[in-house]
Amino acid sequence: MAWTILKKSDQDRLLDFLLPREAFCTSLTAYLKRELARPGFFRDTVILAASRDSTGHLSGVLVLMRGGHLFPVFESDYNPDAEDLQEIQAGISKTGKKIFLVMGLNRDVRIAEGIFSQTPHTIDYYTYCISGNLRDIPSPDSGKLSVHLASGWIQSGRMARLLHPLQEGYEKEEVLLSPDRFNRTASLTHFRKQLESQIIYYAVYDGIPVSKAGTNAMGYEYIQLGGVYTLQDFRSRGIASFVVHTLTEDLLAKGMKITLFVKHQNLAALTLYEKMGFERKGDFRISYYL
Repeated sequence: MAWTILKKSDQDRLLDFLLPREAFCTSLTAYLKRELARPGFFRDTVILAASRDSTGHLSGVLVLMRGGHLFPVFESDYNPDAEDLQEIQAGISKTGKKIFLVMGLNRDVRIAEGIFSQTPHTIDYYTYCISGNLRDIPSPDSGKLSVHLASGWIQSGRMARLLHPLQEGYEKEEVLLSPDRFNRTASLTHFRKQLESQIIYYAVYDGIPVSKAGTNAMGYEYIQLGGVYTLQDFRSRGIASFVVHTLTEDLLAKGMKITLFVKHQNLAALTLYEKMGFERKGDFRISYYL
């Protein structure tokens, strides 16, 4: 296949290809939804795309976002040969951009890994989705527990400081490969922006924030959940389940479809989502090039 760089006039073709696959690339479609209309988008975001025939329908795209994140999305039967990989590699090399992270469906990421000489650090996940039929779960048996909506720009500064210990724990345990590199100032700034743009619920136990869950990407039809974290001393009490259920119930009531990804080894989370009615739809992978 011939790989070319997309222009602004190609954005309808791009979305026609991605939206049927949005459950598996919501962070990408959310990025496009937010950034496509921005002047200069197609200068600082490189999108390589290929078609198998003369119809113009895309067969694969690789979106190189700001910050060195690469998101590959291919047709399910795409099986590249060495020439394909060389052409993709040449297209990315011409941009002069350094890639630090590749994320997407497991199969798509593994294909993209073929263009690198370096062996990445990889983390594998399952993708879960739900669009209705949320099952009830038991509520925590405590009159000291309450769940609240944290989002809203007016109070985001105060709220960010209140909930940041939860965000710090989440980043150190679930996000950072080296927790000792945690940057509290940068984290707090980013978390405040999340509170302004995302939907986040948190639980308070006896006046102390102990758990949170929220959205981290809002696409065209799908919303991606993430940032689920509970303080160590309050785990295995059903608190995280209650917060996630409250958030999910709210989003489904608004007519939204929900997706998320969970690490293979996180058995507690896998059990929770399946009990609530989430269905496993695929495998997700993040590869880090450090």
